Amino acid sequence: MLEFYLLNPKPDKTEEKKTDAKTKKVQRKTVQVAIAGRVLDYETRKAIAGAKLKITQILQGVADFGYDLYLLAVAQLLISKYSRLLSFYFHTLIEQRLLQKDSSKLDFNTFVSLKGLQYGSQWKNMTNRPDLQITASDGSFYFCNLPPGKYTLAVFLPGSETRYEKKEVPVDISEPEKINVKIYDPKEINVEKSDIYNEEIEIIPTKILDIFLSPTGIKGTITGEKNQPIVNAKVQIQGSRESAFTNKKGEYQLLGLLASKSDKDKYTIIVSANGYQKKNSRPLELKQGKVINQNFFLEKRNPKLS
Repeated sequence: MLEFYLLNPKPDKTEEKKTDAKTKKVQRKTVQVAIAGRVLDYETRKAIAGAKLKITQILQGVADFGYDLYLLAVAQLLISKYSRLLSFYFHTLIEQRLLQKDSSKLDFNTFVSLKGLQYGSQWKNMTNRPDLQITASDGSFYFCNLPPGKYTLAVFLPGSETRYEKKEVPVDISEPEKINVKIYDPKEINVEKSDIYNEEIEIIPTKILDIFLSPTGIKGTITGEKNQPIVNAKVQIQGSRESAFTNKKGEYQLLGLLASKSDKDKYTIIVSANGYQKKNSRPLELKQGKVINQNFFLEKRNPKLS
């Protein structure tokens, strides 16, 4: 059996809990992480900060958004004049009485639309929404309180233009699992003397994802005589400050480059190393989210010409 401590519980809904000879009111807010994970660079396995994840497609039933709808004043929406609702979608929504009876039981699309109405013009620029998240510095993200169903996450790096691929990730959220838990009263320091409540709760199994975005770029190996790797060779893009140096294995990477839109946007690579002749590549065309391999063999410089 799982054990929980109600530390600083926030109001959600008040229920009466009976234990032996006691009846006590317990207030709590349930927040469950439905999807969590990280967005990573496919080539380097490093975290990508600032990536945007947006739920773009949903096939699911309804869920309880009672606490989150507290500030939406659903009742006022139902009795307000239709002229106050500028969106045709909300006219239809209310006319069809989708919010009547139990207004906290909504499908996710309706819930998100109502939240958008609440925040108005600020909604488009918000980065922490039920349907949208931005990755932290360690590439992590999470979505909370999603009802069971099939979702599609659109993942991309805003402002990067074509430096990374755009990816759509399907995610299935399972039905909640019922488990028995023990809940301890946070006001009692001594757990043994604390009021204990046995309760059956529903837990949404968290979907853990590592999402890899492939960068646009060039990689390869620089070798010399007898295919020996050349260490610390400089690999630079002609007409640009973008450059890299080879490691102990002679490997280099130039990642996060803009994709080629025309022949003018093709890349020419210049390779140089101490004691070796410079070498240029042919013009290379880069496609979004693709890394091409470009290896180089350098010949030793003639001492008489140096």
